[in-house]
Amino acid sequence: MADVPMEAALAAIWKKNLQQTRDRLTLLKRAADHLSTTRTLEEDLRANAVSTAHKMAGSLGMFGLHSATEAARAIEQSLDHEGLPQPERLQEQVDALATILTPHLCD
Repeated sequence: MADVPMEAALAAIWKKNLQQTRDRLTLLKRAADHLSTTRTLEEDLRANAVSTAHKMAGSLGMFGLHSATEAARAIEQSLDHEGLPQPERLQEQVDALATILTPHLCD
């Protein structure tokens, strides 16, 4: 019974931050799409995407979305190293995160 208030609190926090999670996923998609299309990634977009992936990796597990945490961590690692990430790989990683999160992004 003690877990019910915790579950309700987590559900309320998830709902409150739902749009932010959608926006973060959109930013990661934009970065992956830009890299795939242009084979370049501006430093500000890359830095925002690294920060976003890091925040998602740190927060999604709190909601029991451990596979989403791992997917976000993989995106962060791909973006946060010297040189450009392989466009196809980054696109696959972002698509995987989107697939995991999509069922949870409804109001």
